[in-house]
Amino acid sequence: MSQKAILAVIAIALIGILGLLIYENTKKTPAEKMADSIGEAMEDVGEAVQGEAKKLQNNE
Repeated sequence: MSQKAILAVIAIALIGILGLLIYENTKKTPAEKMADSIGEAMEDVGEAVQGEAKKLQNNE
């Protein structure tokens, strides 16, 4: 194999490894997905409570 061919194989392998690492790091586990869902639900409840509290303050 010539040096250019070896360098091309190494470059392709490095790009593949980098792509695999990026894919693995962006993938969420089921526990992380559940935690995100719970966090979003808590935010929604908090916003609803704040909205109702503002309504009560305006009615006084």
